[in-house]
Amino acid sequence: MSASGGPRRRRAIALAVLALALVALGVLAYLYLTRKTWWEIALEPAPASCRCVAFRLDDIQDFFTREAQVDLIRIFQEENVPLTMAVIGGALHDDRELIGFLQTATPAGIEAANHGWVHSDHTALTGREQRDSIVRTNDRIRALLGVETRTFVPPENPFNDQTLSIMKEFGLTHLSGSVFLKADQPPFPLKNGDMIFHFPQTAFVSDVDTPTGLWRVVPNEQSLEMIRDSMEQYGFAVVVMHPVAYYDRTEAGYVYHRALLEPLRELVREVKREFKVVRIDEIDRQGWVPRDVPRTLRLREHAVSWRGSATRFASSAEVAVEVRGERLVLERRGGAWGTPFLLLLPAAITPGAPTILAAGERLPTLQWLNPDSATWIVYADPPTWARSLQVLPQGAPPPGG
Repeated sequence: MSASGGPRRRRAIALAVLALALVALGVLAYLYLTRKTWWEIALEPAPASCRCVAFRLDDIQDFFTREAQVDLIRIFQEENVPLTMAVIGGALHDDRELIGFLQTATPAGIEAANHGWVHSDHTALTGREQRDSIVRTNDRIRALLGVETRTFVPPENPFNDQTLSIMKEFGLTHLSGSVFLKADQPPFPLKNGDMIFHFPQTAFVSDVDTPTGLWRVVPNEQSLEMIRDSMEQYGFAVVVMHPVAYYDRTEAGYVYHRALLEPLRELVREVKREFKVVRIDEIDRQGWVPRDVPRTLRLREHAVSWRGSATRFASSAEVAVEVRGERLVLERRGGAWGTPFLLLLPAAITPGAPTILAAGERLPTLQWLNPDSATWIVYADPPTWARSLQVLPQGAPPPGG
């Protein structure tokens, strides 16, 4: 071998080492540039229907139709079935017999809903009048029945943006109007960014002839057909009852016909066999995701608080959240989000207190994803106090501020 062979070999080795170094650097650069910018969290599959029915008894009030009110509620008690009763606040104060009965009913699975202070169209009221009606009725229900109400049943069913704003202000989370007269239009249950669950009347057991004001009880087959249609279309059903439907109006006054109630008992039994019966404020907690609920969300600016102080994080849409099949995918679109991080799901998405879930944990069934209003927080490398975080409304002042 020539003397020049050694230097050539060394140069070849050096070039090979340099090539390997360049390859390694290239690999490292590739890994850096393509570093993981997304995480997935497993979701449990959720049905598009809760297969649940809520019965709503309207117009709870003193004296007038008292017999029917009591008998209707007793049917649900005897059948061990939940019920939502809508209380007219200004009309329930003097009938001690009725009030005493209701006081025993509310601890036993009967939901007391707010039906306004007077039974009149609230969209015809000013904002101050609506606020007064809703607040006074909340106070009356609390004073007489010892419960807090979460559901507002608008008298005559219509509502407006002022209604929704006042509901949010005073902690009412569920609205039950109607898909019929003065209709609440789909999509349900969350819409327009108002964070109110809309569960309107979709079926009934009696109806009124508007020109004459006369009521009639409809056949059970008709009510069942409406319930099944509602389940197919909306994923839930709300069946409305009116005590006055079981009376005849005569020149001498209203005459009660208790026998007209018996078909209702059979209807309740049939519904109980076919579906789950719940209160209106429980419909959203049945582990289902309606077909019309949006499935994508981007982070927005939000406020969080802990230990009595507050701070604000601007998300700048740095993380996108999307449901893909049975996976919740968080994708980084900018910024330096590391791991571990926390995903905070407010009560409107997972009912109950805002839930904090670490990446990689199995989520409960995803619910109520509304991109116009829900606040999601992804916090990188959370400190030990992170589990005391509370989600504040958009634009809310700091606690105590």
